[in-house]
Amino acid sequence: MLALHSRPRFLVNGTKGTFLKTGWDPQESQLKQGMLPTDGKFGVDDQSQGGELWVLDEQGSTPPGGAVSAKHSKVSIDRGRYDLLFENVAQAIRAHDSRALEVTAEQAATVIAIIEAAKVSSAEKRTVRLEPFH
Repeated sequence: MLALHSRPRFLVNGTKGTFLKTGWDPQESQLKQGMLPTDGKFGVDDQSQGGELWVLDEQGSTPPGGAVSAKHSKVSIDRGRYDLLFENVAQAIRAHDSRALEVTAEQAATVIAIIEAAKVSSAEKRTVRLEPFH
């Protein structure tokens, strides 16, 4: 079988558009290759692994005939910096102050719910709808 495009790593469909990203986060492989988080290239995605975004036009509806009008754009991916997250958690623990966390417990719980829904979606090959998070 011939594949003309690599399979997406992330594919997120919403009510007004779609985001697609190929490739993995480079941080783990960079660490395995001996690169340190202090290296300016650490966490930087290869340009070919950038994202793509499609957003429906203002009408947001499918015209007669089924054609959808959407704006397509390439999306650059921010440099991955898990090291800053771990540093922030350590600072909050040392200060005994959870308010110092840049990622709150509520935000982490939301991410876990999204990951769990994605696993169900993948295993059951169906769309899983999430309730709005508060």
